[in-house]
Parts: sequence; structure tokens; C-alpha cells
Amino acid sequence: MFYLEAPTGGGKTNISMLMTLELLKANENLNKVFYVFPFTTLIDQTFKSFKETLNLSDKEIIALHSRASYDTSINDEEEADAEYGADKKNYINRLFVNFPFTLLSHIRFFNILKSNIKEENYLLHRLANSIVVIDELQSYNPNQWDKLLFFIKRYADLYNIRFILMSATLPKISNLEIEDLEAGDIVYLLPNAKTDYFNNENFSGRVDFDYSLSNERISLNVLAEKVVEESKRYAEIDGNDRKPKNSVYTVVEFIFKNPATLFEREVQKISDGFFDEIFVLSGTILSHRRKHIINYLKNKNNRTKKILLITTQVVEAGVDIDMDIGFKDSSLLDSDEQLAGRINRNVNKSNCTLFLFNHSKESFIYGKDLRYEFTKQLSQREKENILNTKDFDFLYQKIIDFKNKRNQDQSFVGIGDYVNKIKSLQFQTVSNEFKLIEQENFSCFIPLSIPVFIKGEDKGEVEEFFSSNELKFLAAYNIYPDSEEKISGEEIFNLYLDLIHSSKGFIVKRIELKQMQSLLSKYAFSLFASNKTQARLTEFMDLEKSDYGYFYMHRWEEFYSEISGINESAFENIENQFL
Repeated sequence: MFYLEAPTGGGKTNISMLMTLELLKANENLNKVFYVFPFTTLIDQTFKSFKETLNLSDKEIIALHSRASYDTSINDEEEADAEYGADKKNYINRLFVNFPFTLLSHIRFFNILKSNIKEENYLLHRLANSIVVIDELQSYNPNQWDKLLFFIKRYADLYNIRFILMSATLPKISNLEIEDLEAGDIVYLLPNAKTDYFNNENFSGRVDFDYSLSNERISLNVLAEKVVEESKRYAEIDGNDRKPKNSVYTVVEFIFKNPATLFEREVQKISDGFFDEIFVLSGTILSHRRKHIINYLKNKNNRTKKILLITTQVVEAGVDIDMDIGFKDSSLLDSDEQLAGRINRNVNKSNCTLFLFNHSKESFIYGKDLRYEFTKQLSQREKENILNTKDFDFLYQKIIDFKNKRNQDQSFVGIGDYVNKIKSLQFQTVSNEFKLIEQENFSCFIPLSIPVFIKGEDKGEVEEFFSSNELKFLAAYNIYPDSEEKISGEEIFNLYLDLIHSSKGFIVKRIELKQMQSLLSKYAFSLFASNKTQARLTEFMDLEKSDYGYFYMHRWEEFYSEISGINESAFENIENQFL
């Protein structure tokens, strides 16, 4: 097992890519690579980087997640199944992941290790003689760290797997004590990371933390005044082309969407048109709008503007943007560090600051998280020291010591009991008790019309939002872009229902429904499953169409905006359900 700990923006993906190639060259038995991510945005970014850097073809690399386009690497001109043509081969290749490089979500990967579901088990043999890179390890709930270590160590031994665990705030899970399990040799790829990199001025000096707003709960109008004041101050700085005078990129992050929406209104009232653009980004924003915002921020031609990005925690990881100053509703310390990594990311500006403030009750999301519980026990000085020196081990080791002590308690149902369930082949229980995401979610489908192309990162550049394969698939069912080059969500969903009810053969039907997944995801977002929210949503949905995996919102205009997402006022301030 290899630890790769490097600062945010320090090139972990590039280092892990180099390490992967060295391992492949050093051991001829290793022949597959799996990259595991908590967020689909990270999968997409790394997929593009790997494909270009390593010059991989569509037959050599695949991204496995619900939003990824269906792979068609085999075409009809090649040797194909006599009855189904290339479609069946593409389906089989995807089903068994017959690719040397695979990028997938952490949910999908750990389901392979611990699930008793047939299709997940199909991939178990593929893990043999592989390299597995797990990114953003800090995103895993500490309640699952010991189970995580158990599966990693056992599969590494039995399947000849090399695991690379990486993060900017890396928990050293090998310090956990598990019965019948020796941690074995752990290789630190950057053994002096703290002194050489984290505390190097190029990284530690990128962003200053300001704690002056975190002593007591701040109102949104006071926060808005501070944001405008600091943005105006920073706009006066002349940083040449890297930060022209009279320009500023400011990010404000909240835990929940409701205060983000209310804050936008406050800023609009007092900023007097200071900002050229104000964007809102949340978990209820559809992916085409999210991509438009990120491309706008990365477009060098917009660097002369004053831009305010109001967001929830969806911006913390997997979003490659470079802001000037930031404000964050403090939550977990590693979460605070993640947002700091979106500020002065390219280390080419000065006087960049992240202001931490206190507004929402983070306990609703993190109340059962051991990181939150132990952070509350720290003094303000200790919290500041962790963020300033990047000594997250100070916090993580306290959690690990607590888990080790608790697991030794005979009255506590801990990792020992879980291992016994594995030994006694309680497959369903083993799977159910290892959940990376404990909250139940449901998906809302918004049948608006979405553009085929969106503006790219460079001036005059456009980016495909619907791939050529997706457009070809839709054209086969007479679904085409309208006069505004947009595709109707209503037509997409009706096609989905037609395919479900079709009498086509099993393989053909499965292939077509797989192809529909990425199309449907363009119009969908997830919400926490609560009785109150679901009851309210039934007033806007088509109940008959909502029996097939999605809540179909045929009256979406009454509570949803393409620009700002869900309008919380339609939900009687159920703010804690929307992130």
C-alpha cells in the first residue's frame, strides 16, 4: 500500500500516473489499472487527462458512472457477433470491464469488493494483478475506515493488488488495529511531504486564513457587506495579466442551498452592480449549467471581470477553478482546506485570503461524523494550527486512537463483529453494513430543453454536451435538436419509458437502457430522501411517470430555475434537504 500525500493543486494525479507506470514496468504480472473517485467530475477530468497524456484509445480506457456516455469502442466493421453486431460486444466489454484502464466511482468499486449482487461480482476477477488508485480518501466517513482497511489489505494479499491512497488531507488508516490483520509495509511516496511541500511557501503561502468572522453566528447582510468590501479592496490590486486591476474572482461557500439563495439577494441589494456576473452553483444545478459556469471562470478573456461565485460544498473537490479570495461557512477542517485549494490554485497571485465564518448548523450533515465530534473538542488555537500547518494527522490520529480503543471494548459492536460476519458468509449483512454514503437519495428529472453545445474555456470555442454517439442514438428514434439547438427532456423521458415497455430482446433492451443513462442524467439531480420533501414534490410531479427510478417534474417551472436550481420558498424553508 502506497500513501501519496500532497497539497491541493500539487499534482497528485500526475504523480500517481507516474507511479502507476513505474509499477507496471517493474512487475509484468500487473496488467490493469483502476482509478477510484468520490465525484463524477473528478472521473471526467482524469479520464480526459489520461487519454491525452498516455495516448489511450477508446478500447483501452473507460469511465464507469451514470453520467458517462455509453462506450462504443467496437464498430460494425470489426469482428462482431453475427446476430447483434458490435452492440453485443460493446455491452460485454462494459459488463466485464475489458479495458486496461478503468475510472469509476468509489461506490461502484467497493460494491465489487463487498457486494453479493451478480453484476458487481462479474468484475471481481478483474481486480487480480491490478493497480488501484483511491483518490480523496478524506471523503470517506471515519466510521468505515477500519472496514476500508480490512478489504484493502485482504484483497491486496490475495489478488496481488497494489493500492495507492492519496489526498491532500490523508488519514493514515494503516494505524488502525484490526484483529488477524497486520498492516504490512506502507510506502510513503513523499516521506517528507509536510516539510518539503505543505510548509513550503509556494503552497503554504498561497492562501491566508482569516478567522475574524468565525467567533459567532454572522447574519447574511453583514456577511454580504464584508464580501463586497473585501472584493472591492482586492479588485484594486494590479497583478498584471494574472490578475488585472479592477477585476476580482470571489467565491462564497455555504453548507446548504437556502442561505446561498438568500445571500445572493442580499449581495444584489448592496453591491450596486459592482459584480459583472453573479453565479449560483449547488447540487440542484443541472450539469450543463454547472459546466457553463466553470468554463466561464476558466476562460482567460473573462479575467478582466468582477465575478462572484456563490456555491455549496459541491465546489470543494473535482472543480478546477482558480479564485482570488473566498468566504466559507466552516464545517469540517478538511472541507475548509478543500475550498482553500480553489483559491490562488496556480500560485501566481498575492494577498489571497479565505475568510471562515459561522452561519448554518453543520451538525445536520456532520453530526454523526467522528471528524466533527473531535473537531468540536479542539481549541480555536488547535484548529487554526491544523489549517495553517496542514497537520491534519493531529486530528486524524485522535480519531484512530478512539476507534482502536472502542474496537477493543467487548461490549461494542465493531470491526471484530464485522469480520466474523464475513467469516460466517453473511453476505447481505456484510454489504449493508459497509456504506460509504448513508443517506438515502432520490433523483428529480427536470424536462426542460438543454443545449447540444455550451461555450468552451477559450473564446469562440464550443464544447459538446451531447456526444456524437448520443445524438446518433437519439436520431434513430427521431429525436433531434430544435431550432435553438436544444434537446427536449420530455422527449428523452418518453423514449426512456418506451424502451422500458418495449418487447425487444434482453441484450438489445439492456444496451439501449444503458445508453439512456447518460442522457437521463443530464436532466436530473439528487436530493436527500425525507418524507417532508417527497410529499411536497408530489404536487409538482407526474405520478404515473415517476414509477421508473425518477421523480418526473412536469410542473418544474413552479419550483425550479435553470439558472439557480430549486426555489426553496416553494418548500416552506426545508433548507436542510438541499445542498
